[in-house]
Amino acid sequence: MDYALALKHQQANLDAKLLVAIRTAQAVANPSPDGCLVCGSPNSASPHFGSVSCLACAAFFRRTVALNITFNCKGNRQCQIYYELRMICRACRYEKCLRAGMKRHCVQKRRPSKHKKEEDEDEPNSAVVSPLAQYEMHMQAAGCSASIVKNEPISPSMFTKKERMESASEEDVVMDKKDLPFPLPLDEYLLLPQPHSSSVESYTEEDPSTVPSTSFSALFYQSGVPLNSILDTPNATANNSITTTPPGEAMTLADCFSERNQPPPEEELPFLKESGRELLHLLLGLEKEAMDRRRMMFTDEPLKAFTQPDGDVPYTRSTIKPHTLKGQAECVKFDHFLGFEYARKMPFVNDLNAKEKNMLLRFCSLGFSVLDIGYISSVVSEGQEEILVFTDGSYSTCGPGDFSVGWEDEEIISMEDKKKLFLSFNHCFFKQIIHPMRMLKMDRIEHAALKAICSWKLGLLEYTVKMKQMGKTMQSKILEGLIEHYREIGRDDIEVRIGEIYLLIGTLFEMYTQVTEMYKQLDIFNLLKVDSITKSLLCV
Repeated sequence: MDYALALKHQQANLDAKLLVAIRTAQAVANPSPDGCLVCGSPNSASPHFGSVSCLACAAFFRRTVALNITFNCKGNRQCQIYYELRMICRACRYEKCLRAGMKRHCVQKRRPSKHKKEEDEDEPNSAVVSPLAQYEMHMQAAGCSASIVKNEPISPSMFTKKERMESASEEDVVMDKKDLPFPLPLDEYLLLPQPHSSSVESYTEEDPSTVPSTSFSALFYQSGVPLNSILDTPNATANNSITTTPPGEAMTLADCFSERNQPPPEEELPFLKESGRELLHLLLGLEKEAMDRRRMMFTDEPLKAFTQPDGDVPYTRSTIKPHTLKGQAECVKFDHFLGFEYARKMPFVNDLNAKEKNMLLRFCSLGFSVLDIGYISSVVSEGQEEILVFTDGSYSTCGPGDFSVGWEDEEIISMEDKKKLFLSFNHCFFKQIIHPMRMLKMDRIEHAALKAICSWKLGLLEYTVKMKQMGKTMQSKILEGLIEHYREIGRDDIEVRIGEIYLLIGTLFEMYTQVTEMYKQLDIFNLLKVDSITKSLLCV
């Protein structure tokens, strides 16, 4: 798959997740009265078990009650339940079913399948029960419970093949936690002759060694561990969770009940001594310096950048001038210089090798040319006018059929050639970058945060593992600083606001890619002169 297409797909997945997060927050705050009362799905909501739900939530509730399964929430039992989320906490989903009005007694008890009835009638005495199954039946006769579900023992014969594989395949299915009084020593059962198979606890058409099983006795037959080895394993109690055995993998009881249930180790990210607030303050300072340098280079009041440095956008609607490609060439060089100053003051930059530094510099330079054009245009433009303001304070019109400013013939290029090369890109850039930024009314702190995130995030497919880890640390710290900033100014929609800003990242990557390809075409076909710095960055 092409590199640009692969990263575009990756960013599209991120955009979808962020959009789902925003919709989830909105749906939780304003649930639809006509949709599912459990997950909020607007489709196929109808009466089920005393409430109104979609077919998926109704099937989930029926299966949970019929099999009498108990789930564990890995959070604080306050997980969000929304139909567009890819993973939903089943414990919280079941609790929400109950809160929505679903009634357990409305679920009919499971009936044995017709195929199973015929097998039982034809061969009433064909079942061979394993020693551990005999022991479980003995304890049940004494009034104890050893089922994987609470309140009533359920035989594997009650499950269909699919349900047997799904009903206890997750870590949140738990055993009965009460201490079981053993009416007969366990070793007297475990030392009995062990049959090779059991029609009660194994599959009828497949080899038990090749199918994951949640049966307690089949767990040890598949792994090749003798049942009497249980006696030699410490801390083997009925309070542990059931786990499945991968085919062909030998395992001990300690592996089943200890290592398999341990959470994965957390990824160790590079340490950054600055707090989120301090990092955001550093990034904002770099943005202010860049704007003051542009005031010095491209405005009629250059000394104001020294005597009254404020770091604001140095242009207004009345001071911008028509755009020319000749002036753009000098502007691009200055943007590279600003990207250089920005990149070398970034955290972690001294820990990078030469190639890694060059990759970071390329994305920082793109930020000062592409992202800054969008931000400056959103600040300078007035009303609904469609103009594109470049970083040197020049502008061109980009409305449909509007070629009044910035499209004039020049010595190095004609008006028609300008349209062929840049018209489509300018229209796309305005609709996808400038207009959304104008609607968001981003402040300069948000702009500084977005530029830094893009510098580290948009090169993920090119960056080394070390750079990716650094990028994760930077992103985490920047978000921490943004949240503190929002709290200080009293924003209530922090999650939604961050989601809206993040949704720009995918579009910015597309614009970065188009700008890179444009410069390559200009250089290869000798359409315009491309400076040496740009050529070097394109080859990184």
